[in-house]
Amino acid sequence: MSPENGSRRAGDAATDSVSEFSNATEITRQAAATQDIAAAALPVYDRACRALAEARSIDEVKDIRDQAVAMRLYAKQAKNRDLEADAVELRMRATRRLDEMRRAQKETVGLAKGGGGKHGRKRVAEKPTLKDAGMDKNLAHAGRKLGALSEQEFEQKVAEARDAVTVAVAKVVKSIALPEEEKDEAASEAEIEITLAQWKAMSPAERRECLDPKNYPGDVKFNTQDSDGIDWAQNSWNAIVGCMHDCPYCWARDFTLRFPGHYPHGFDPVFRPRMLNAPRNTPVPAEAPFDNRFKNVFTCSMADLFGRWVPRPWIDAVLAAVRDNPQWNFLFLTKFPKRIAEFDIPSNAWMGTTVDLQARVANAEAAFAELREKLGKETVL
Repeated sequence: MSPENGSRRAGDAATDSVSEFSNATEITRQAAATQDIAAAALPVYDRACRALAEARSIDEVKDIRDQAVAMRLYAKQAKNRDLEADAVELRMRATRRLDEMRRAQKETVGLAKGGGGKHGRKRVAEKPTLKDAGMDKNLAHAGRKLGALSEQEFEQKVAEARDAVTVAVAKVVKSIALPEEEKDEAASEAEIEITLAQWKAMSPAERRECLDPKNYPGDVKFNTQDSDGIDWAQNSWNAIVGCMHDCPYCWARDFTLRFPGHYPHGFDPVFRPRMLNAPRNTPVPAEAPFDNRFKNVFTCSMADLFGRWVPRPWIDAVLAAVRDNPQWNFLFLTKFPKRIAEFDIPSNAWMGTTVDLQARVANAEAAFAELREKLGKETVL
């Protein structure tokens, strides 16, 4: 048998394994709908392990990882913790396998760091970037952390994740410290954040450039909810992070302070232009046509888009992204509902207000009365 034929047969075998796993995952989805998931669990896990071992391309491994994410959702629906733990383990193993492929490509054809010059503009590079290789920066960063572990350390992390299956895998990954040589590369893919002070110092031309997501290419996507805390939306999206309300119960502020590496400006308001690409980059889940939770996006969940301090162009940029992506429903909450009427609100934007004090009731009623008059009674509850 020639090397060419051998390579082709190996590739065909890998493709067949991935296809088998996809079919098995569909069986699991159907089983979840009938609460008969236990019978389908074992073959799905076995086929997934075989498919992962035989996968030869990044796309194949990503497909297995995506199927594992879907499998976890089905397992949660059926309240099957064993299958959910299997899905968590498969997701971690697929993520580690992606890093092995990233390292192999880096050692052969090489990888450009991505990012760019002023304000993150894309550089022209001969080497492929992570995006060209099929990985977004968040997935690559998680892969680096898992890939940096020894086999024994990785298996320990897998065991921890299985034991704590109700906790997001991200919490386990975040507990891993990157080796020094990987930190510089990961830092080059850090999210671009523009503070209010930087915005004020920009020229009109710089501001226009900042507001155009085409100047910040990337494969960013929505953040998928791993907990049941926000049951009405399975995705969240934050092109703006930070708030100046100083509410004593704010979970978002506490979150940014717990993870300063991900939020270098703490809870000070910042604009993240690359995130404007997330709505078009994120595929709509197959469940969306029959379950609106999978179509709903909690927008600016870590900010108040209509806060007095938020520059109008930032708000316009977010609403433009909403308008350009009618495949999603974007849900907003604000403590400044009167400011909503100042903008042209897209039909796929659902506006709400937070009433945590009796003193806010009159303001909320007046604001939504104004919206009814502007938009029509049939569009405002």
